Amino acid sequence: MIYGLGTMLLGRFIRGYWRSLALTLLICAVFALVVLHTERTTQYTPETLVRYTYYGIPIALSELIYGRSRDYTGYYQVSWLFWGDPEANKKSINELITEASRIRDLRKDVLWFMGTEDKGIVDFVRLAFQIFGLRVESLLSMFFLVLGLSCLLYVVDNFGSPAHLILLLFLLLPLFVLLFVIPASDQFGSVLEPRFLEVLSLFSTLHILVILLDGRPPRFRTFLCCAGQIFIIVFVYHLRVSAVWQIGAIGVLGTTLAGGWFLKRRSRAGAANVPGARRLVGWLPPSTWALMLLVLGVGSLEFYKWNVYNSRYFTEYGANHVFWHSALMGLSVNRGLSEHYRIDPRSDESVAHAVERYLGTKSDAKTRSALFSDPNFATGNWVHFHWVLYEPAARGLYFDILRRHPILALRAYLLDKPQVLMSNAAWAAGFSFASQVLIPVGRVASLQERTARDWFYRPFRPEAVLILVIAVLIGYESVLCLTNVRRAVVLGVVVLAFSAMPAWTLIPVFQYIGVSLMAAAWLLYSVLSFSVLALGRVALSQLKWWRQVSSSSR
Repeated sequence: MIYGLGTMLLGRFIRGYWRSLALTLLICAVFALVVLHTERTTQYTPETLVRYTYYGIPIALSELIYGRSRDYTGYYQVSWLFWGDPEANKKSINELITEASRIRDLRKDVLWFMGTEDKGIVDFVRLAFQIFGLRVESLLSMFFLVLGLSCLLYVVDNFGSPAHLILLLFLLLPLFVLLFVIPASDQFGSVLEPRFLEVLSLFSTLHILVILLDGRPPRFRTFLCCAGQIFIIVFVYHLRVSAVWQIGAIGVLGTTLAGGWFLKRRSRAGAANVPGARRLVGWLPPSTWALMLLVLGVGSLEFYKWNVYNSRYFTEYGANHVFWHSALMGLSVNRGLSEHYRIDPRSDESVAHAVERYLGTKSDAKTRSALFSDPNFATGNWVHFHWVLYEPAARGLYFDILRRHPILALRAYLLDKPQVLMSNAAWAAGFSFASQVLIPVGRVASLQERTARDWFYRPFRPEAVLILVIAVLIGYESVLCLTNVRRAVVLGVVVLAFSAMPAWTLIPVFQYIGVSLMAAAWLLYSVLSFSVLALGRVALSQLKWWRQVSSSSR
């Protein structure tokens, strides 16, 4: 009897949710393709994992093996084995980890600082080692643990809605497609490249944006899933500060929706009935709670930094990734500015020397001497450079350039950077007119090598097309719904626009536009699926009408 009852309930569940079950299986299939392809192509070398071997791994080992307190500094002797030892390049990273874990007579009086790098990479490595073991492959396992958790939370909260599951599938497919072109540049090289870690919270961001657009109230399941997604977003923001665009996208969309909701209620009730501060919450959209959770998460992270980071990060080395240095490098995309200020868009040192010359014109000998008295100031990946003193000087030069050359600066942002972005996107896709990428940084694979290894960004690969067709056939009713199409287009445009902002700050070369390429493919999939189904429906209706006319004429 119990078996029969269970079978009946299971049958009803499958009949009621077969579309969601099928789409969830497709999502799992795409995720498996991503994992298998990444494991097959990822190379664990010091060249592709330079920020891990310089900072993340040595500091994590200092904490886990030698009991260093968690202030995001490590022991110099541990780090030296990874970057200073002449024999380091002859050993694998796992061999270096083993050697660094067995140091005798460790000197604990000399510390290793991270400079201006994002400090969250230490937490990423430490958690990977604690969960999956002291080996470099644990980093990739940690990557997929975070990515899988964000997708799982999305599916759990949206399981009953095929339209929302299709959104996730259409955004996961471009990640699989992007994996093919990643090895074509050694500045990208791997999904573990810190510039690409923001993809870990991309699906979490999609989830929060969907909650805001739908105006969902904080029911138990939605609240728990949303809290988990916000934790992932804040964690990834800690890993890579450029992921701030995701927080900005959520904030702008949420604030816009809240403002529109408030104005609509105000116009209906009349200005005299606008509530005071105590009753204002009732006049806000139901999903405002998600914004409040995000603000709480970001605020908690900043509180954590102030209480945990080593104090010298706030006075000398820098607590966050540099901004004005990157903005200066971004202006150098304009040839006139590049030649006038002698800034090479591929060289950090050329930017620093431009700041040095600027300080000379300002007669600021004290700051200039403190920053550049050592001619080898960039040694060791800038680890001893005084970034806290440098950033205000870089900011001064940036605004001085805007004041002196406003037309060239405007051209850099409105013409030159879009040209570089489109060139890099076309190069990634393999178009013949973009066989040579603009402003190549690092080693870029030749066309012959890319052709031989199929290193191209092709959204319509056979695997992707097959999954797209199956998904559209399963959820054709959801795809044809204009409300769902509008939601997909709005979300796609928001993600595409905001994901391009970090690249616009620096230079929109290939290693900075991976998420933007994914967003563009997501929009393409959504619009194309709707268009094909709509045309198919029109064609079927016309065929049916023609048959009726033909039969009546007989």
